[in-house]
Order: sequence, then structure tokens, then C-alpha cells
Amino acid sequence: MALSLNNQVSRIKPLYNFLKKQQENYRFIRSVEITATFILISFFLFFAIRPTVLTISSLWGDIQSKQLLKTRLKTKINNIIQAQDLFSQVQEKYQVVDSSLPSRPNFYETAVQLQQTGNRALININDFDYNIQTGERLSINPNVKTYQISLNIDGSFSSATKLISDLLSNRRLINISSIDIGPSGLKTSGMSNVAPSGSISTNFVSSYYYWSPTQ
Repeated sequence: MALSLNNQVSRIKPLYNFLKKQQENYRFIRSVEITATFILISFFLFFAIRPTVLTISSLWGDIQSKQLLKTRLKTKINNIIQAQDLFSQVQEKYQVVDSSLPSRPNFYETAVQLQQTGNRALININDFDYNIQTGERLSINPNVKTYQISLNIDGSFSSATKLISDLLSNRRLINISSIDIGPSGLKTSGMSNVAPSGSISTNFVSSYYYWSPTQ
């Protein structure tokens, strides 16, 4: 009986060893297959999917940056349109302000204004003196500068007062700092000096203001 059992064990043992070896071979093949599969997947991810992902990410970043740029440009365009609308609304007022307080001295325009005002007052104004105070600014605002004009006219009292009144009522900001009224220049008649009838001499100094931005 014991011999028969040993014979059976000795017969089964080679089969067991064979099956065990086959199982180990199967496990090895499976591990090789899994390893190869992971290698192939990694290769595919690195060389095929990675460039696609990078391209998609780059395109997405470009889209986001273009959308941001579009939003900023739209905001700037809206601001420009709004500024144009506001400027069109205040353009007339700006012209009034600029004619009152110009951004330049406007010496020529001042001379023309004096001559035209004198013509309306029936006084010929052909000579006056500029007193340009270079670089001087007023204490009320560092951007406001001024220059002076000294004027000497001969005419009737009504013409002189009309000239001064018209200058003060003009839109241009001026300040008449001093007025001297006296007899007109004397004329010689024989041995005596007589003043022209109804004529007076008026001297006054006026300050003209303009806006000069701070440098």
C-alpha cells in the first residue's frame, strides 16, 4: 500500500512541476505584456498626445489673451467715444474759455482787439507799448501768466470812457491797473499855448492774462 502511494506521488510530481513551471512562465509573459503595454502607452503619450496637449494649451492661451486684448481695446474705444461726446458737448464752452483765458499770449490778437475797440470809440490807436514779464506767474495759480500794455490816447472824454468800458466788457480777461486823465498835448497858436478844444489825454496800463502750463 505504501509502495503504491509512493508510485502515485512520483507520477504526479513531474506533472505538478510542469504545471508550476507553466504557471511561472505565464506570470512572466503577463508581466512582460503589462510592461510592454505601459511602455507603449508612455511612448504614445509622450510622442503623440503631449504635442497635441501642448498645442491645445497654446491655442487656449492665445484665445484667452486675444479675448483679454479685445476687452481692453473695446474699453479704450468706448472711452474714446465717450471723450469725443463730452468734448463735443463742451467744445463751445471751451472756445469761450479759450477766448477769455487763451493758452498763448496772443500778442497779435490783442493788438487787433485794441485797434477795433478804438475804431468803435472813434479813437485811432496805432501805438502802444508791451511790458512782457517773462516767466512771471501770479500767486493765484502758477499756470496763469500776464503781460501789460501801456496806452496813451488823445480824444474826447466820452470816447476815452467808451474805449475803457468796451475793453473791460470784452470776453478776454484783462485788468486795467491805472488810469491817468489830463489835458491833451498843447498846440502853439502865435505866442500862446492852448489845448485843443474838448480833447483830453488818457494814459492807462492794462494786464492781459493767459494760461501757460507748468513745465
